[in-house]
Amino acid sequence: MFEFLLQNPPKPVQAWPPEPPPISVNFTRPNAWADKHFGQWCRNLTLDRHTQCPSGSPFHWYICCGETMTDCCFGIQTWLIIMSFSIFTVIFALLIFTFWLGPSPPPLQKLQIPSDGETPIILSTSG
Repeated sequence: MFEFLLQNPPKPVQAWPPEPPPISVNFTRPNAWADKHFGQWCRNLTLDRHTQCPSGSPFHWYICCGETMTDCCFGIQTWLIIMSFSIFTVIFALLIFTFWLGPSPPPLQKLQIPSDGETPIILSTSG
């Protein structure tokens, strides 16, 4: 169910075609940064299938997957997994130590017993 959390980061694939495909004359080139799409390409030159994944973010990415490695699969960034696990571990450890050590005990009190046989007097030590 949560296999996407444990995916390995994408590894660069080097494919050296004999010659790059020709660029169409009608191909519109982006003129501004807002027009550019930075999604990863999943290419299989043997099957001539090329898929461009959606653009990732600092919190997620898309990696190539599937039988032909031309499908896009969602993955969570490694730093986010590590930070979430670390924060959870610290909070869990703090809760364990809080319950294990418990609240602090009340301050000790001294009992003064008079020598003449009267009732004992409790003296507080917090002062």
